[in-house]
Amino acid sequence: MLANESRILMSNYPTDHRPAGVFEFPAFARGSKDLLDANIEAAARGATVIVGGGDTATVVANYNAEDQLSHVSTGGGASLELLEGKVRNSSQSHTH
Repeated sequence: MLANESRILMSNYPTDHRPAGVFEFPAFARGSKDLLDANIEAAARGATVIVGGGDTATVVANYNAEDQLSHVSTGGGASLELLEGKVRNSSQSHTH
């Protein structure tokens, strides 16, 4: 098992915001698929798994795995800022 996969499985709140490799080409998609599988396994064990970023969301969609994770977002940087507690202009309007 790769180090990244074992870290995902040890976390209660793993986040994934980048594909591993050039996932668009089958010969290079394995790293991204392995990380997705680790995230799916972590979610199945009860972890809250949040993945974000357009390319990462595409990997999830390519394997029809959206319903196996806690949250999938196309906003990578925005998702990370939300997790950090930063208030973004778009979210301010929802709090009033």
